[in-house]
Amino acid sequence: MYITRVPNRASPPAVLLRESYREGGKVKNRTLANLSSWPEAKVETLSRALKGLPPAGLGGAFEISRSLPHGHVAAVLGTIRELGLEELIDPEPSRQRDLVTAMAVAQVIVPGSKLAIARGLQAETAVSSLGEALGAGSCDEDDLYAAMDWLAARQDRIQDALAARHLAGGTLDVLRNLAGITGIGLLCAATISGGLAWIGPAAYLIPGAYALYTQWHHPALTTPWLWPGRPSHDLAAAICAGLVFAAGVAVITVRGAGYVFAKAQD
Repeated sequence: MYITRVPNRASPPAVLLRESYREGGKVKNRTLANLSSWPEAKVETLSRALKGLPPAGLGGAFEISRSLPHGHVAAVLGTIRELGLEELIDPEPSRQRDLVTAMAVAQVIVPGSKLAIARGLQAETAVSSLGEALGAGSCDEDDLYAAMDWLAARQDRIQDALAARHLAGGTLDVLRNLAGITGIGLLCAATISGGLAWIGPAAYLIPGAYALYTQWHHPALTTPWLWPGRPSHDLAAAICAGLVFAAGVAVITVRGAGYVFAKAQD
């Protein structure tokens, strides 16, 4: 769209809002509105807006004195908060917790010493919006070292919380996987031979490892028969592993009983 002025003989020129369009391979124009009754300043403002220019007279009205990068700070800090790292450090908000969080974020976006991190957080020498986002713009390196001492006193509790979060159900995983793999080995020992019993478990580990890989690289495999890649609370996977183990025990028991009975007959 654009504004044009059309001469009108004895009258003032007509001020028209028009747009161009293509029809039948030809460029044509059509009038959208008559702006002749508008004040000249209003017409000029609209004309500059249609051209993508700022309003007249605002060229020096604003001055950007400083602009701090924020996107990477928002991404890393948002991820930390989504993972619940701040609550893991200390459930209660505090300046010490904010300083520890600031150091963690800084080591991701701009790794450096405590002195460099402190300078990057201070308002006068900030290299990003991190200090402002966490209210750490007035800290120095001594504050950061004090925060590290404060964190060290909580190390055991944090490690216990991390273990409880990420290793929950680990024993069940081990038992389920061990039972399933043992069942496959027993089935192979009964059907192939004892010396080649390792072939079945080894072959099974290939799709099992791939199923585990797909949990981090979607689309994930969801079949319970590939139990190494299923969560520890997956009941179907536990049942499948248990069935394989029970079948292996049953087959090897029947096979062994048959062997003993045949020996007794001889």
